[in-house]
Amino acid sequence: MKFPRFFHTAAVLGLAALFALPMAGHAATRCVSTAAQLHDALAEVRTATDALFLIRVRNGIYQATAQTGPFELIQGHSNQLVDLSGGWSGANGTCASQSYDPSLTTLIGNASTPALSVYAGVLLSWDPLAEAPFNAKVSVFGLTLKNPSFTKAYITHSNLEDFPYDYWEPESACFNGLVGLDSNELLLDRLDIRDCRAPNNGNAAGFVRNIGATLTMHNIVARQSSSLGNAGLRVDSKGGVTTLSQISITGMETNASCKNPDTSNTLFYLDRASGLELRSTEGGVLHLGNSVVWGNTLCPSYGSKDIWAVLGVWDDGNPNTIHDNVWVAGSGGDLWLDHVRTGYWNYTTPIQPAHVSSVVLGDPGFVAPGNPMPRPGSPLIDKGNPNPQGGTGSYDASGRTRVLGGTVDIGAYEAQPNQAPTLVLAPTYAVSPGAPINTLVFTATASDDGMPSPLSYSLTSLCPGMFAINASTGAVRLLAANPPAGGECDVSVAVSDGALQATATTHVTLQPTLPDTIFANGFDG
Repeated sequence: MKFPRFFHTAAVLGLAALFALPMAGHAATRCVSTAAQLHDALAEVRTATDALFLIRVRNGIYQATAQTGPFELIQGHSNQLVDLSGGWSGANGTCASQSYDPSLTTLIGNASTPALSVYAGVLLSWDPLAEAPFNAKVSVFGLTLKNPSFTKAYITHSNLEDFPYDYWEPESACFNGLVGLDSNELLLDRLDIRDCRAPNNGNAAGFVRNIGATLTMHNIVARQSSSLGNAGLRVDSKGGVTTLSQISITGMETNASCKNPDTSNTLFYLDRASGLELRSTEGGVLHLGNSVVWGNTLCPSYGSKDIWAVLGVWDDGNPNTIHDNVWVAGSGGDLWLDHVRTGYWNYTTPIQPAHVSSVVLGDPGFVAPGNPMPRPGSPLIDKGNPNPQGGTGSYDASGRTRVLGGTVDIGAYEAQPNQAPTLVLAPTYAVSPGAPINTLVFTATASDDGMPSPLSYSLTSLCPGMFAINASTGAVRLLAANPPAGGECDVSVAVSDGALQATATTHVTLQPTLPDTIFANGFDG
């Protein structure tokens, strides 16, 4: 699609204020349960003039296909609030109740379509005298975004000759976001962005831009993704105020061959960070607080760069210089980092250093690689700023209460008290007559919160030497062949997370081998 155009001149903004008409004060609600319904509801935003437009997405998986069309929200009306949220459920397909857990509602993109694109406060006309929207807000809550199959190629220099960067549609496998003009706002909260693959593109998890408006992002996790450039998030604040808080980014990987695009005209720009790239330019203000970016890998020649920030500079499009970033004369950017945990960070600026407070390098104490939930004893726990710029939100990235204990944790997740595993076995299991040694009897499967250690299974029974359990998988097998006479006994399984334990008991019947009734009393012809 061609990107909706922006106009930044004072004259146009003045015309917007002069000719803006009050909107109708009514509200519209769309409860969706299929991919086609979701596409239609998002598309309707572009023409709807309701002061409040609610899109409630029921629990489920929504796949963007050629038949359904992309999941794309374009908002360009003044005095309008658009709210897109997941986790809804209710009888007979209604949206009567809501869970705050983003894992319940998943949007999936395809080879050429991101999982979700949101454009807030944009002009819906190429007419230079068209009304610029104001007092418009888009909020997106409680969704999981995935796209393991995005193959769209990066935009080249030749594509951009007549299409300036300001109006270029960013390409990302999972999430594209943009908000423009002074009084408009985009709020993103409780998003789990994962499994985003973009082997031919410079972004995977997300590309979000703020052009002179307000952008707020909190309780967002990006993980386990890969791309040609920055596999994590790129956030630009070109004017306006951008705040990121309670963000966790981990498990991002660059899969390029370490080719520096600054020396080639093949690619427009390849980001220099594997986890989070921040750009604050042309008077923009960007805050990053209570966040953790760690465990992300870039090309070996670049090293592992979790966070890379650029202030007051922009790419001049010259492919013949090794470092072609140039300062936009007379206008720089501002960057504030507060209570940030990372493995590596750096910034580029000809203007002034970033405002840095409490940036700590080192292991953040995740539960496991790719799982940014703090484990017991993590240095993230109760170490956040209780009042970060942009706020903390009421719920963390799993939909649970945001603040537990003394103060807020750093990152997208609030550490939870360790919960005991849950284990349920069927009342009975049967073993076939004559079953040989190593026959699978059943598999004990427990659920757990992943803390503090991987699950470990053990077994006891009143049939010694008959059963054994795999400590890692919970698979129960025969230690000896089922005897002809058969038998039966109780089997108890215990599962431990290293601190707490759950047990369950089942009854196993060893079915006997029946005698051959045809020959038991002789053959009588």
